[in-house]
Amino acid sequence: ISAGNEGRVNAWTASLRMFASTWQEDQPVLTLGFLPDNQGLVTGGGDRFFLKPGGYLHIWDTAGMTLRQRLDAQEKTVTSLAIAPRAKRIATAGSDRSIRLWDAVTGREEQRWEAHAGYIWSVAFSPDETQLASAGGDKRVKIWDARTGVLAKTLEGHRGTVQQVVFDQAGRQLASSGWDKAVMVWSVPDGRETLRLDNLPLASPCVAFAGDGRFLIAAASETTLAAWELPSWKRHTEFKGHTARISAACLSPDGKTLASADQKGTILLWDPRMGQPRATLDGHTAAVTALQFSSDSRLLASADETGNVKIWESAKHRE
Repeated sequence: ISAGNEGRVNAWTASLRMFASTWQEDQPVLTLGFLPDNQGLVTGGGDRFFLKPGGYLHIWDTAGMTLRQRLDAQEKTVTSLAIAPRAKRIATAGSDRSIRLWDAVTGREEQRWEAHAGYIWSVAFSPDETQLASAGGDKRVKIWDARTGVLAKTLEGHRGTVQQVVFDQAGRQLASSGWDKAVMVWSVPDGRETLRLDNLPLASPCVAFAGDGRFLIAAASETTLAAWELPSWKRHTEFKGHTARISAACLSPDGKTLASADQKGTILLWDPRMGQPRATLDGHTAAVTALQFSSDSRLLASADETGNVKIWESAKHRE
């Protein structure tokens, strides 16, 4: 169990017990997510250089860590997945430029469509699961009807590949980050650009709303995250502690824990309000490629470029 700067035992532990497991995929894992009620973990990936055909989607039983389903999800590498828990649907996207929708229970493909004129790097469901956002190598963010796959809006403003997209908790704002070293905030109802932060020192590999949409978290340097207050873009909090380039980050659904990971395999857990580190999770020995909390914020899944997957459990939920 990790202890904080003041010697208090933290709410997270690296010990692996029930629902806290580790296993090895035979290919790199680039994306993952929990099924409803933590009844399964979905992993996706393929050739990390995007040269070989075949992008996989694996659905694992988290109780026994047995492989429940193996799906040929995309013609090429799966780069992103999103899960709609109430609708029991999985959206996948990849370097074949298409989006596909899957029944999370049966594994049946429900829909597919060509979505971007370049690799798709990120997909995200809106909180009410009626919309699906995607970010592509064609410099565009697109919003789709999640039930029909019909294009609702195309958002243009980035000057390079868009690599991350995320809705706020109310589903009325959308944030995106791109290779143009910009972070943008959009109004979902009308597709209008509302805020823009340019000239970041690097393309942010992550972006997340915090504090009921009042703050936006993104990379401030290779080894530091920051929370900016909206709409002023005043830097509110910094998260310093990594010694290698940050490769992934996510905020827990309850808003109480920020997880970040780097290319050395170190995962840090933070108080998102104060920027204080809470715990260090050691176990990966390669660059972490994906992080995701469960919907109840109880579990954290991580994966690295060698295909090693781990599930970490919060100690406070075992007390």
